[in-house]
Amino acid sequence: MAKIDPHELELKAPKLAAIVAELRHDVVSGKFKPGMRLPTRDELKVRFDTSLTTVQKACAILTHEGFLVSSKTGTTVAKRPPHLTNYGIVVPRGSSALSPFCEAAKEVIESNNCKCVIYDDVDPEHSSGDYRRVLSDMCAQRLAGIIIADWPERLYDDAILKVPDVPKISHIARPGVRTTPRAVCMLRDVHLSIKKAIGWLAEQGATRLAFINHFMPAPVLFNAIRQSAQDFGMQMSDDWTHFVAPEGGKNIITLMMRLPKKQRPDGIFIGDRHLADAVADGLHAAGLRDGIDIHVITYADMPKEAGIPFKRIGWDMRESARTCLDLIDRQRRGEKTPSEILRPPLLDHELKK
Repeated sequence: MAKIDPHELELKAPKLAAIVAELRHDVVSGKFKPGMRLPTRDELKVRFDTSLTTVQKACAILTHEGFLVSSKTGTTVAKRPPHLTNYGIVVPRGSSALSPFCEAAKEVIESNNCKCVIYDDVDPEHSSGDYRRVLSDMCAQRLAGIIIADWPERLYDDAILKVPDVPKISHIARPGVRTTPRAVCMLRDVHLSIKKAIGWLAEQGATRLAFINHFMPAPVLFNAIRQSAQDFGMQMSDDWTHFVAPEGGKNIITLMMRLPKKQRPDGIFIGDRHLADAVADGLHAAGLRDGIDIHVITYADMPKEAGIPFKRIGWDMRESARTCLDLIDRQRRGEKTPSEILRPPLLDHELKK
């Protein structure tokens, strides 16, 4: 039996839809608490002025959704109904359900003995199956809350954000995107990460900074990199700044590092973790050793990306996921939560075990 879309049910069987909605609200509101026995079918029949068959159908739908549990002795509210234990992860089109954040969130949710529901390839413009599914589950209050992974601006004013009484957290991986007042926005403190990364290179004795990235960052961020280099007394040069795809990274690094020692950088800041292997190959080809001849730091999502061969800076995806769940639970309890949270970066040695 597939989950019922509340809007479709209302169109096809309005009386049944109204009974399902009211009983579901009794559970979600706490009128019928977890483990509590429901009134008998005959009592419900009188309450809703309907047939016994319609009452049976309504209870069957709510049992299938996980709100109720039926047995020979009667029907009770589930001890762990979905509005308290099902957490949705909305993965917008263009993002991946296998991203470090999504995998960490799934792990954290399931470690709390809760259910993680993944809605993949969600795109309001194409009304994908999972887009309709998450809307249906939210409208039917089958979720404790949702986490929107890698927040895209195209969801800014979408119907998903307008469903009432379902907490919404947007996990924003990229700087500079427009946030929404309809969800708590979790942001990464990228400016602090720049200062911290370049500061670490300066502590290692680096005085000439190279910056390698897949693409040109926003001017405000690139200026922050230059300013931090200046603040730490480090030299930057256009010859040491490259925006390159991973397949071209090795050759760029090899050519740059074969310059005379005083004309080449002694510290490299990698802005895209996907370039780390190319930088490692380029240094190897040039005969240079990280930590001895040069110092390298790269962004990475932690703790998963532990195999990167350089010093890592980034954000603990597990802690980000725990914070998302805590915010959802606080909202469900009616507590006030901030509209935005700015998460500080960590160096890999600062990561909690």
